[in-house]
Amino acid sequence: MDFFLNFKNKSYEALYYESIDTYLSKIVKSCFTIMIVVAPFIPYQIYLLYHFKVASDSVTLRRSVLGSAIFLYFGVVALFIRMKGPMLKRNRVATRWGFDIMFNLMATYIAYQFYDFNIDNPVLLSQYMFGWWECLLVVTVFSPISRWYLKLSAYLIVILRVGIGVYLATHAPGLLLKMFQMVFLEVFLIYFSEKDRRRYFIEKRHLYEETKVYKEIFDLTSDGVIIYGLQEGMLFRNWSNEKHRWWKSDSSVDQNFEKIILKGFKKVSQLPADMVLH
Repeated sequence: MDFFLNFKNKSYEALYYESIDTYLSKIVKSCFTIMIVVAPFIPYQIYLLYHFKVASDSVTLRRSVLGSAIFLYFGVVALFIRMKGPMLKRNRVATRWGFDIMFNLMATYIAYQFYDFNIDNPVLLSQYMFGWWECLLVVTVFSPISRWYLKLSAYLIVILRVGIGVYLATHAPGLLLKMFQMVFLEVFLIYFSEKDRRRYFIEKRHLYEETKVYKEIFDLTSDGVIIYGLQEGMLFRNWSNEKHRWWKSDSSVDQNFEKIILKGFKKVSQLPADMVLH
């Protein structure tokens, strides 16, 4: 890998993003989690906005409509993936880019909605609580993003929008410092996390390629080789059943081992009693 986390082996890039099932599964789980946690309480939250007159009726109406729409949209996304799964899997590259960009657009809305909702709230402890809620929400929403730089941009959209807005409203230099610290924290956290993921992928890929070479060597041998685990079952076989005359898949393990003739042993007592059975 280079400094920008590009694979030196160009074929690895396509293999790294090849598994679309895991990616879509993360999105579905994230969307359903948000729906379960948020959607049932939307009517009560709207009631509280109108009851306590947090803002004017027009502002409250806008916040209610936009807030309800975005959270219901998560449910639509999850249902769309469930219904159009085969189509999305056939277009892996477009699917990843489409959803990653969509989450960045959601980050823009989340940053706007959070700042707009809390700008009129004079209670500091309430803002503190809403801030923690927003942090947990963005972690849930942004976790499925597959490309590290798009995930980083999604976090920076929220951090910079809220941080700059608060600084312009308060002109507190300490807040500006905290904003830059949060930016650096996310840059290093996401970058090194992605680097570890790619290094782990390369290690698994090398192991797979080495195993494939060994398998090809076994396939070229003149002797039949079978690796069978008493608990795992068939692990490896270099020939077909027709060439392994002493091994049949429809026979039990005991029946197959009874056909094996071990040369060099004159007496069965020379063999350990637990050779096959435990």
